[in-house]
Amino acid sequence: MNEPARPRLSLQDSVQFLPGVGPGRAAALSKLGIETAGDLLEHLPMRYERRECRTVENLDEGMTATIVGQ
Repeated sequence: MNEPARPRLSLQDSVQFLPGVGPGRAAALSKLGIETAGDLLEHLPMRYERRECRTVENLDEGMTATIVGQ
């Protein structure tokens, strides 16, 4: 049995229509200025700091880094 297809959402759709987000969570997100799916994707953590991009081979020992890979 196949699950029914979910409707496709756009970046302009309200966060309330995302799976797992109901009216209460949407209201809480609204207080953070997050109204749409696009707003949620662009929301950065409060302490987000992007300083520079390096390759793995150019990281220093003991350095804390976020790694992006393919």
